[in-house]
Amino acid sequence: MKKRLFPLVLMLAAGLTQAGELRLRGYDGYPYNGTPDSDHPGFFIEAAKAIFAQHQTDVSYNVVPWNAMISGADRGVYDCLLGIHPTEAPELNFTRDPWTVMSPHLYVRPTDPMKYEDLNSFGMRRVAVIKDSRMEAALKPLATLKPKPKQLILVPEADGMDELVRRLRMGEVDVIAAPEATMAQYIKAHGLEKAIRDVGHFADPVPLYVACSNKEGDANLVTWLNQGRLELIKTGQWQELKKKYDVE
Repeated sequence: MKKRLFPLVLMLAAGLTQAGELRLRGYDGYPYNGTPDSDHPGFFIEAAKAIFAQHQTDVSYNVVPWNAMISGADRGVYDCLLGIHPTEAPELNFTRDPWTVMSPHLYVRPTDPMKYEDLNSFGMRRVAVIKDSRMEAALKPLATLKPKPKQLILVPEADGMDELVRRLRMGEVDVIAAPEATMAQYIKAHGLEKAIRDVGHFADPVPLYVACSNKEGDANLVTWLNQGRLELIKTGQWQELKKKYDVE
């Protein structure tokens, strides 16, 4: 399959299985989506599971790279995608309201004076992102710069944030791009508050939704999600989950 990046067009052909188990997938990016079967599986899956449980519906959940999530949906092997924008999958059924937002931010070493104003702020800096991620897609406009950034370095998804941060701290790259909530929690967990500086956002915040199959007979999935979200808000569970994962 030809590799594609944001914006994307896909049609999710998979519907509800006869066994009633929903196949949910999210891209690998805590706190939005985390480790399955843990106390902190991620905001999207914990909220979705709480809603589908009200309908006695079991779910099968795992995290996958962003592009793999899209291509898997193309093959019809997933029922709902967690944390996606309508422009990435316009043919799906989306929840009425976004569940949270993701803000793309830039990070440098504390001594770097970089201030982001526009694409020219990258100058000749070496910029690193996770390969095949939404962040790589967001940085595609760098290709139009003259002169172009010295180097756009793509770190394999399997190496993840650990490798991005290692390269930044070792001076192998000058800037890394990552979702603000993801990086903030990583910095806190590893005590890196004095080692990494947040330059701020370089693109508009992206509202994130849940999107499900548009196959005939599956429209009730989004109806359940819309109604279930309102119920979680009424009981206060929605607010508790947002606080637990520190998402907007």
